[in-house]
Amino acid sequence: MAATPSRLHELLLAEALRLRGSRQPLPTDAPDTLRLAAKAASPEARLLAWSALQAGIQPLRDANATALRLLLQLGGLAMLMTALTAGGSLSLLLGGDGPINVSALLAGSLVWPLAMLVLWALLRLRPASAPDGGWLQALLAKLLRRLAPGTAALLALLARGAFGVWARSLLLHLLWAGAFVGMIAACAFRFTFQQYDFLLQTTLLTAPNLDAVQQALGLLPSLLGWPPPASDLPPDAARRAWGLFVIACLIAYGLLPRLLAAALSALLARRALGRPMLDLSQPFWVDLLLRIGRAAVVATPQGEPAPAQVARPAAPVSGPDERPVGRHVAIVRLEPEAVPEPRASSDFWPALDLGSIAGRDDLRRVAADLAAMSARPARLLVVASLLRTPDRGAVAGLQALSAAAAAPLTVLLADREACTQRGSDAALREADWHRHAADAGAEQVRVGELAALLQRPLPELGE
Repeated sequence: MAATPSRLHELLLAEALRLRGSRQPLPTDAPDTLRLAAKAASPEARLLAWSALQAGIQPLRDANATALRLLLQLGGLAMLMTALTAGGSLSLLLGGDGPINVSALLAGSLVWPLAMLVLWALLRLRPASAPDGGWLQALLAKLLRRLAPGTAALLALLARGAFGVWARSLLLHLLWAGAFVGMIAACAFRFTFQQYDFLLQTTLLTAPNLDAVQQALGLLPSLLGWPPPASDLPPDAARRAWGLFVIACLIAYGLLPRLLAAALSALLARRALGRPMLDLSQPFWVDLLLRIGRAAVVATPQGEPAPAQVARPAAPVSGPDERPVGRHVAIVRLEPEAVPEPRASSDFWPALDLGSIAGRDDLRRVAADLAAMSARPARLLVVASLLRTPDRGAVAGLQALSAAAAAPLTVLLADREACTQRGSDAALREADWHRHAADAGAEQVRVGELAALLQRPLPELGE
């Protein structure tokens, strides 16, 4: 019996399908697939259910599992290399038969790591000012892409929100912990097979102040059973006590804080993983959630309300729109008559074609789709034909669409050549459309064909 996929594997599968669907069209979903996905309780749950119902997903699952294993192996290798480097450096520092200045040894080993740990804690308390770990993410991305294919889904999750922050923090603390394990091992090896004398030296501090520093430094090691050495110990006992005390300081002030921070990061990363993780502003998800919502509405028996979680509003909701702004451009055609056309697509920017409007029913349908999107479009592109004379109905339609989309409105005036061939005054028709579009609140009015506009970068739309 196959094991139930964990939430992390479900998210990785969904991200892999999104990335594949963004590069190449996926097979058309069967209505039953969309209706089954619509039974889930939340938008993200519907997307995860849809992902699990897709055919031929085992290779994607295998690639995601390989990427996870590779990440763990790279993390283990990085910890080993860090431990060897730190241990070797400290071993070279301890080389020779001369006395060891405990103050210099502990300051050099602990001050910088503790300062970095305090800085990390302060930045985590203020997430708005915290760095995003871009360098670490870029390094992981380069290593994973070079060593194994199919890692894009994992990298997308590691770059996302609180989960990515705490996952990177976990890796960082484990690397520091590996460094302290190496230093502790180097000290234990050197102190076992070589005899050292230990000195607690200072130039600026007085003897009472130095004793106070020694007692403060021994606070945490004392809790572990290794108090500061007494001053009246015999030489051999003093050497043994100082050696154990140095190792105890590295454990108490170096290794343990990093292990605690790593455990906290792991706990918070796991907690963040249980929250919504998919970026619903991605054009692929916006389009898919719309199709799932339509399938649920169609499947609802007449006279019964659609399920609350998939019901589509018939009109834009009043008040501020709290949806995030997506990266897609919603395309709507104002047609004199309904003419089936292929869905618009662009190689330069994500286009979400909502079809044509030839009457009030179409207007309500498109306005409901715009209001039901999980993310507002970056821009609403309404294609109007110069074969049609603008009127108050056109202005009202543009206003309704703009209000439902809550996005900047661009009106594209098409069919100029056909308008001229019919003997109409194209310039006068353009001027009428410019005036009516301005009354509807359009930010831009352009003249051209949609097919040509789809072949231009998004900045051509004023973004």
